[in-house]
Amino acid sequence: MESPAAKFQWFKGASAIPGQTGVSLALFDLTEADYGTYTVKATANGITVESAPAVIRTPAEAAYAAYVDGFDLDLETDGAPGADHDRDGVANLLEYLLGGNPIIPNPGILPALSSTPSGNGRTLTFTYDRKITVEGIQQIVEHSSTLTPPWTAATHGESGVTIAAAPVPGNAGLERVTVTIPVTGGKRFARLRATW
Repeated sequence: MESPAAKFQWFKGASAIPGQTGVSLALFDLTEADYGTYTVKATANGITVESAPAVIRTPAEAAYAAYVDGFDLDLETDGAPGADHDRDGVANLLEYLLGGNPIIPNPGILPALSSTPSGNGRTLTFTYDRKITVEGIQQIVEHSSTLTPPWTAATHGESGVTIAAAPVPGNAGLERVTVTIPVTGGKRFARLRATW
C-alpha cells in the first residue's frame, strides 16, 4: 500500500500564505512587505512537521545581524537589539548606531546633554555621535518635562528645534548630531531612541 503524498503549507509568521502549498517557496522582487519569518508545515499520515524558520531581513536588519555576529553574539538572545550583553546600560541596537562595542562596556558613547541660558528661558543641547554607514534605523530624540510619557519627538523647524549633523573631527566613520530644544520654565529631559 502506498503512503499518501505529503501536503505542504507555507507560512509567513503565524499566517498561512494563500496558494503556497508546494514543496518550495520562491519569492522574487522583494518589497518591505516580504521581510519576515517563513516556515512550511508538511502533513502526511496524520502527522504534521514544521520546518525551522527562514528569515528574510531588511537591509538594515541584515547589517545589524552581521554586526552582532561579528562579536559572536546570538541575534535571538544576547545579540538581540534590545539586549545589553555587556551590561553597560546601552542596548545593542543603540551601541550599533553610536559606533559602540556590544561586548565591552562603553557608556562614553552615550549622548551628552547641556543647558544654556537663552532669552527668557534656556536652550537644551543634546549631542551624540553616530556611525555614518548605518541606514534604516530611525533615530528619534525625544524630550519631556518628566521622565514619564508623554515624550515629544524633536523635529527640525518645529517649536524652535534645530537638528544638524557634521563630521566628527578625526573620525571619518562618525558624524555628530546636535539637537537644540528651546525650554521655558521647569525641567526638561531628553533621550535618544533607536528603532527599525
